[in-house]
Amino acid sequence: MKTACWICSTGKKDDGTSVIPFFTSLEALQQAVEDEQSFVVMPVRTLFAMTLGETLYLNAKLATGKEFAPREISHLLGEEGSPLSTQTVLEGGESLLLSEVVEPPAQMVDSLTALFKTLKTVKRAFLCSIKDSADAPANLLIGIEAEGDIEEVIQATGSVATDTLPGDEPD
Repeated sequence: MKTACWICSTGKKDDGTSVIPFFTSLEALQQAVEDEQSFVVMPVRTLFAMTLGETLYLNAKLATGKEFAPREISHLLGEEGSPLSTQTVLEGGESLLLSEVVEPPAQMVDSLTALFKTLKTVKRAFLCSIKDSADAPANLLIGIEAEGDIEEVIQATGSVATDTLPGDEPD
């Protein structure tokens, strides 16, 4: 996370929630703002450390936008482990509902397929829907069968999946 980012004034989401917009480039910032604004350039890690507890929005108002919640930022700073390989242990009697994804996100599947072809350690991969209960919202779950050190595979898979996640565009 040594990449520089461009930060402008505090913004708001459609629901009125405050966010701090930051951008991957000056060009992205210029596309997103309607009038002239002052901005500052700093390393992403510095921004994350300075704004702990706040919600940040990368490339706000652009098709490549992504919201970063406070907990996700803490994960990225390494305070709570990696967000891409978080593990939860279920107590006895708890269950999860797994099901087929009726309409798999095409861009994500294509991007992951291309990634897995370059990673010789990946033998098979699966995509399914997972829920805590029948009425809970579903999340996508990627299962990977691989040989050797799986951590690099998990990180690469998580990065590709989050970059191509449908419905992750700014409002």
